[in-house]
Amino acid sequence: MQGKGSASPRMVAVHAAAWMLTSMLLVAAGASQATEPMRDTLQIGERSGRFIPEECCWVDLPRTERLIAARRAQLCSAIGGPVGRFELRGEEVWLAGLRVCGGEMPLDEIYPEMTGPTPATWLNGRFRVDLDFLCRKWGSTMPVFGTTKHFDIEQGKVVRAETETRDDTECQPPAGHAGTRN
Repeated sequence: MQGKGSASPRMVAVHAAAWMLTSMLLVAAGASQATEPMRDTLQIGERSGRFIPEECCWVDLPRTERLIAARRAQLCSAIGGPVGRFELRGEEVWLAGLRVCGGEMPLDEIYPEMTGPTPATWLNGRFRVDLDFLCRKWGSTMPVFGTTKHFDIEQGKVVRAETETRDDTECQPPAGHAGTRN
């Protein structure tokens, strides 16, 4: 006869398996609910999209003590803020504003010398902007955009631009696939 509070090895194994399964489900649910990072944006006429340096990650903003303090003060589950809200004006890229988790942040809060939109003369390199969201790639969470513009920028001026267009082929299941899209 088993004493009070003791459990059979079989029951211990069943409880351990149930606990492990529950833990794995909670970890998977947490990972699938991760917050998207904040991204810089570039406004081109009436269209706006993610503005990304081709080397990596985020567009550099002029580094100041106020910017560092604002990044530390962010109470947000999305990494990256504050980020720039840029505009293409003719052949020049301008910093028009800043965005944080809670919305817009005035430029002069970080850069007192910027009382309004300012030419982004510190920008150099190759950048892209993704426009016209089509779907998520079949079998993936990767977004597919109808238009991607690539810019070579020197001191805030576009010196070369290319446009890449896509249809929704990547959104469709592979030929012969009988499944349905999630």
